[in-house]
This record gives sequence, structure tokens and C-alpha cells, in this order.
Amino acid sequence: MPNLLTLAEEMRRVMAAAHKVASERGSPALLAEHVALALSADSESRAGKALRALGISPESLSSKLAELPALSPEKPLPRASCCGAAFEHPLFRGLTQPAKRVLNDACAGAKGYRRLSAGPAQILLALLGVRSAATCLLCRVGVDLERLAREAESCIARGDVSEPMSDAASLSVAGKAAVERAREEAKALNQEHVGTEHVLLGLLADADCEPAGLLGAFGVNGKRIREQVRTALYRE
Repeated sequence: MPNLLTLAEEMRRVMAAAHKVASERGSPALLAEHVALALSADSESRAGKALRALGISPESLSSKLAELPALSPEKPLPRASCCGAAFEHPLFRGLTQPAKRVLNDACAGAKGYRRLSAGPAQILLALLGVRSAATCLLCRVGVDLERLAREAESCIARGDVSEPMSDAASLSVAGKAAVERAREEAKALNQEHVGTEHVLLGLLADADCEPAGLLGAFGVNGKRIREQVRTALYRE
């Protein structure tokens, strides 16, 4: 598990502004250019002041970006092996790039715990390893990501080695159900793509799911996260 640094307050401010820029531009995903635009507009951070000193303003940066060819935020992932299966199952269609990466990492990470498949706790652990809308949300509500990751690892270590597999790559039946709930959460919020924020909501939606209990111990519940998602500051 990689070390997860806590976001400083100025970084949270910049990331919130970047999400707002992406939303205003109608982008379904947060891109590096959105972060750069937000940073160039931030007059309080050292980085923002340095950019201004170099003559780089939001206006000049936006003008330069307009001259460059647009990049698609939803480029298809290369075919990746997920515990021996090609990562092309219909269950994963419509997911954002970070959400696909989370599920792919969860499947691959299951091997390290001698699991045949990835369950909800493995999905949560993978979710915490990817900088995304979900981790931004968790930081926003004051969750210690490193501590939560350790709790998730302990939960996986205590779990059933022979948890039943579904037909969805190498997700367990419970893991597949969590993804289906994530899809339902996105639909309920009238959002076209299923992002990591919806995966997080999918894990929280089942009170009997171990991640829901772990997150609850950190003061996180579905209602709280859903309200944050509705602000449109953390969409991918």
C-alpha cells in the first residue's frame, strides 16, 4: 500500500476550484489542465504567486490551451489483465478511468491476500490508493486515509479466503453487487458516468458490507457523501 499524504488546506482549495473549472467546461473528468487553471487563479499559494510572477494568468493559460488539440478525458484503458481475465466485462462499461483503475487494482491486489476474487473491502483499499473524487471527498470530511487503509487491510486479512467469485472478471459476488449499487447511485444522481464517488456510495449503501462499517467508524455515511457529490465539486 503506497503512503498517502494528507492534502494541505491550500491543495484542497485548489482541487475544489479545479473541479469547478471542469464542471463549468462540461468535462466528465478532472484533467491536469483544470488543476493548472485553478492553480494559476489561486493568489494565496506559493505556486499560484510564482505563476503570476512568470506572467501566467488564468486568461493567458486558457488562451494557450485553446490553441492545443483537445484530449478526450475518457480514452479507453488498455486491455489489462485482472487475475488472468481481460478487463472488458460489461459490468465496467460507463465507468470513469479512475473507477476502472480502482476495480482493476482491486482484482490485481486480491492475489497478494491469497484471494481468488476481490470483495468490497478490497475495492475500498484500492479506492484509497487512487487520487480521485472519492479520496477528495473523504479528505474533505476529515478522514485519515492512511488509517482507514490500515483498517481495510486488516479487514481483508481476516476475511474468507474462498469468497465466491462472480462472472465479472475477478470480483466476488459481493464486489459485483457493490459496483451495481454504484451504478444505481450514479443514475439516482442523474450522472451519466460511474465515478469513484459513486463506487464509494455503492460501498456505503449496504449496511451489512464491511466497508460501510469501517467508513461509519470514521463518521462517513451515504447521506453525507451524497450531499457532497451533489455540489458537483468532486465529479470525475
